[in-house]
Amino acid sequence: MFVKKFCFGVMLASSIFMVANAKNLDTTKTKVTWTAYKFYDKTPVSGTFKDIKYTWSKGKEWQETLKGAKASINALSVDLNDETKNENVRDGFFKEFKNQNIVVVVDKVVPDSTDVNKGRLEVSIELNGIKHPSWMPYSISGNMLSARGVVDFYDFALGNALNKLRKTCEYMHEGKTWGEAAFKVEIPLK
Repeated sequence: MFVKKFCFGVMLASSIFMVANAKNLDTTKTKVTWTAYKFYDKTPVSGTFKDIKYTWSKGKEWQETLKGAKASINALSVDLNDETKNENVRDGFFKEFKNQNIVVVVDKVVPDSTDVNKGRLEVSIELNGIKHPSWMPYSISGNMLSARGVVDFYDFALGNALNKLRKTCEYMHEGKTWGEAAFKVEIPLK
């Protein structure tokens, strides 16, 4: 029993030490990906954007750097590693937005009360000229902070844009394009 408690204590202390010593974020290596869905079985289609500008807060700890951070994304820079798909999504969806700039701001970093490696980011997302609050659970594993979120396109009055994308991709999506996308942010800790 002592050995189990000792091992658990060492693992817990190591985790706390790792997070406590992960002073800040290596913001130059930030990676953002998104996943939308097609077909009735919700088959994922993933991509990123080539043009994302970040503004980071100044801080000694990663939480301070993240709070107030902003990502400005040029939606027309969509990248699915396939030029035909890029064109379909760019012209059949993002060009239908009132404003092709997507803005995400981290309003608050809320640590989990029981696990130093988890929490949530409270964010504001602006799409199509409409701003909505949202939140993204985050976790720290190794030297990587990962946060995930979901966007419901109908919250941003994008029904017409979705309909155009459905028509553009109808034969490729078997008539089904879902109205949501998941997104993921990964930032190494240093």
